[in-house]
Amino acid sequence: MPYAIALFVSRKPGVSIGEFKDHWENKHIPLLKSIVGKAFPLTHTRRYVARVESGAGDRAGVTPASHRRAPSAAPVVLGGDKNEVTWDGFAELVFRDELHFQQFFALVNESEAAARIQQDEERFADASNFKVVVIGETICTRND
Repeated sequence: MPYAIALFVSRKPGVSIGEFKDHWENKHIPLLKSIVGKAFPLTHTRRYVARVESGAGDRAGVTPASHRRAPSAAPVVLGGDKNEVTWDGFAELVFRDELHFQQFFALVNESEAAARIQQDEERFADASNFKVVVIGETICTRND
């Protein structure tokens, strides 16, 4: 049975959204793959919060009166409080099973590997706002 975790990652202060994404994609993921090798997850899907400057809200038909006053880097929030979106991207890591996850987890927590990963994360991410959650039951509804 697949085993999944979710990561919620925020930019380090002073790092632009573009720099954050570029570092995660082009430096951090290759580093992680080099450390864990075959224990890399089956999938490591990263999703980034849409920002006002992207026009995502306009395309979705969301144009509140305050839209014009929103900072260009503000998240596009369709419901709820935009101030509660304290992360810039999230990832879902899917493993074959719990044993596969445990192998990955052991490798990333070896002292040398953990130090390399932490040092790299400090270049683009805010460790104080980092969250990792084990995903439980998943139910998918399809439009059949």
